Order: sequence, then structure tokens, then C-alpha cells
Amino acid sequence: MKKIISYIEKNIEPEVNLPKYADEMTLLYYRNSCVRMMMNYYTFKEIINESTGDNKVLDELSTRLEDIIKTALISAEQSSDCFDMLSELRNKNISIVNALTAYTDIFSLYEHILNRVEYKFDENSAEKAEEYKGITDEDITRSVMQYILSEKDNMVINQKIAMVVRELPVRMTKSRFYEYITEGLKVYKGHEKKSLDDFIFMIKSSAAIDLPDDLYDYFTELNDIFEMFKNTSFSNITKEQYDNLKNALTYGVDFLENTVSTHMMLQENINDLFVILLSNQYILTVPDELENLKDVIKLVDELSSDEDLDEIDSKVTDIFASIEGIQEDIGEKTARYEYVLDMINSDMKDITESLMLSVRYNLLTKIRDLSSGSIFVEFDKEYDLSEADMSYINKKTELLVDDFNKVFKDNEKLINRSRMSIALSILPVFFNNISEMQDYIYEALSQCGDGAEKLACKELLLSIVNEY
Repeated sequence: MKKIISYIEKNIEPEVNLPKYADEMTLLYYRNSCVRMMMNYYTFKEIINESTGDNKVLDELSTRLEDIIKTALISAEQSSDCFDMLSELRNKNISIVNALTAYTDIFSLYEHILNRVEYKFDENSAEKAEEYKGITDEDITRSVMQYILSEKDNMVINQKIAMVVRELPVRMTKSRFYEYITEGLKVYKGHEKKSLDDFIFMIKSSAAIDLPDDLYDYFTELNDIFEMFKNTSFSNITKEQYDNLKNALTYGVDFLENTVSTHMMLQENINDLFVILLSNQYILTVPDELENLKDVIKLVDELSSDEDLDEIDSKVTDIFASIEGIQEDIGEKTARYEYVLDMINSDMKDITESLMLSVRYNLLTKIRDLSSGSIFVEFDKEYDLSEADMSYINKKTELLVDDFNKVFKDNEKLINRSRMSIALSILPVFFNNISEMQDYIYEALSQCGDGAEKLACKELLLSIVNEY
């Protein structure tokens, strides 16, 4: 492989070496997907079999994946329909994970809100208030500043600032908030438009103002919790409502943690199956890893049929033992040779086109992307990679401000303030100097007249400071 790469870099016999490189890389990705899928699929099916059947969405997707595996992999009846079904399954799972991610942001927002009303109902609120009575706003500000500036690494300092800004009470006007937004987006001048668009999406999703259209299509229990929060007046919240919301939030967060991880494992299995099927036409000699994968899948079927679990586990363990070290070896080779693919795509397009290898390399790039850590990469989207000028930035800023205006009109102050806190914590650091940052922290604390909220913010800030 080193000789092939050397020849490609020197443009020696590209008609020979470009196909050779593609074949070698395809085989590496193929073998890696076989090894990874045999481990992930067995674990995934164990989770499905042990579940109580309360996640009908996941059960349906799992069944669809099983059917495709049996048809395309075990029976080797590969057709265009298999690719269509697998692509549809992949897109469906991405949509579901997008909904789960949106609920993660929604619950994070409401947790932020609940934290600020907690001491209205906490039995220990008077005791906690007495504990913090001697700690002034100046004391908190000083401790926070020492915490932030104790680091020399600018990246770490910025992360600390973001954590602090998120927990500070917000008592600023909307116009001041929009000034921070406007200034924060200006740093993207000269960068790709996609980078700006991604950043704006992150602000909107984190502040729960950009929700998927199909949010309500999958998980009734999460929808019900969301409705509970939406129908609560936090300015008039009772202890009973608070307790109910707290319990519902705990359930929702636990549900998300368990469900998201399983859907991520499902996505990895889908991606690996995609790699195997896309690569098949270029694999001249079937590697042992494919046969191992088929053996594991057959054992999984037995696992579902209440056969002797210990015996099945023993057989699977033996298979896993036989591939020990293979994935690491493949990963090392892939990492060593993968850079050449980007070079070919960027510098040798004319050559690949003249040799009628464009389709081959487009497919190899797709296989590489499916094998990467970005398991939810979407192939049908087109991105604007041109440079963002001020006209584009101003237009996007105006649209973002409009989005915030709409949710601010429809919600009460406490919700809007939490949205502001979260959005401000995502922005690039907006302080011009240390003095400005110190003033911001002190003013945020001193202007907060809500005793319960201020007590909660003090506790949260001091917990951050004392943790590090």
C-alpha cells in the first residue's frame, strides 16, 4: 500500500494505482464494518430482547433491519430494493434521533427553569438562605473571577465563561440581548456560510426554538411531559406542580439517556451494513470477518428463540476471541492511508474523471463517511460553502432575532430569561476585557430581586467554582 500511495502522490501510472488504492481502502472499510457490526449487532439485539417492549418505535426499526440483513446479507439476495429500504431506515432513524435531541434541549431548558424556582418550595430554603447570607454579590463575583482566570489556556477559559454565563440570572433588556447576538455572529465574516448556519442552528436548538416538524410523531410519553411544562405558569407555580414536573423531568431524562444510546447503536449497525453492501461488488475474495459476522447473526436469531443462552454466549465469545486485535490493526492502517482519499478528491479530479473513476471514488468517499465517527452524516443535503459577507450575516441575524421575538411574545419572563442564558452561553465570549466580564457578573447578581432564583444561582455558581 505504501508503494501505491507513493506512486499516486508522484502521479505515476494513475490508471493502475488509483484503482488499486480504491480496492485496498474498500477492503479495509469492509473488514472494519464486519468486525464492528458483529459486536454491535449482538449487543443491540440483547438490549432489544431484554426490553419490555415499551419502545414500539425501536422495535419496528429493529425488525426492519433484521429483514434487510436476512435478505441482503444472509441470503445474499442483494438488489436496489435493499439499498432503498436501508436508506429509508437510516433516514427514519436520523429523524427519530433528531426528535430525541430536540427533547434533550427542551428538558435542559426546563431544568434550567425549575432550578430557579426550586427554593420557593425546598424545605431547607431558609437554612440555605442563612448559609449564604454572609456571602455577598462581591464575594461570589470574586470567587467566579478567580475560578475563570486560574487557567492559562484560552479555550478552557472560554469554556468556564460559558458555564458561568449559563447559570447567572438574566436581567437585561431584549435589545441588549440582541446586541450580544448581533456582535456574536459578526465573527463569522469571511467564514463558510455553512459554519454560520450551523452555529445559528445550535443557538436555536439549544434554546428550544427550532423544533423538528415531526417532534410529536414518535414518543407519547415525552410529548406528554412537554405539554405539562407548556401548560404551567411558572410565575404562579405551586409546590404540587413543581414536584410533578420534577418527577416527570427525571423520568424524561432517564428515558432519553437509555433511548438515545440504543438508537445510536442502531445507526452504527445500519451504517456498517451499508458499507458492506456498497463494497460487495469490489470484494474479490470474501474475508473471514464476513463469515464471522454471519455466524454471529445466526446466533442472535437463536438468542431470540429462547435457546440455551449460556451456550450461545460461549459461541459468540469464541468468535470475538478469534478476531481479537483485528479491529485495532484495521483502524491503524485506515488512519495511516485515509488522507490520500482527500488528496485524490481535491487534487486529482480531472484524472479520476478521465479514467472514468469518478463514480468509484464518490462511492469510496461515501463508504469512508459511513465508517466515520459522524454516524448521522446526511448525504442528500447540499451545503453552501461560499464565504459569508456582512450582507448574509445581517440577513441571518435578522431572522434569528425574529425567531426569538416570536417565542418571547408567547412565553413568560422566566422562560425567556432561561432561553437568553442558554443562548448567551453559546455565543463567542462577548467581553472586551476582564473588567467588563467582572462588571457583567456582578450586575447580573445584584440586579436579581427574586430571592429563590438568586439563592439557586449562588449555589450553582459556587458548585461550579468548588468543583474545579
